[in-house]
Amino acid sequence: MIDLKHLNIIAVSEVPLYIAINIAKLYHVSLDYIAGLTNDKRGLTQSSLDQDETKLISGFRRLDLIGKGRMLERLEILITQQVDY
Repeated sequence: MIDLKHLNIIAVSEVPLYIAINIAKLYHVSLDYIAGLTNDKRGLTQSSLDQDETKLISGFRRLDLIGKGRMLERLEILITQQVDY
């Protein structure tokens, strides 16, 4: 018998796609989550944002640097002026 304890061997294996799909279905998570690409179990393409939130972020991304700065300033003003009921 050969003693392999002194060898520093790293085992690398790939999971076949059909197995990864079955695991994702079993645990109701995305393949992105299984692969470690996201911490969101719904995956990279799913979002918990509603339509208005998505529109706001999309619009923000289209702004130039000055426009983004102005938007953030206005956001801070609105947050400080907001009245909680």
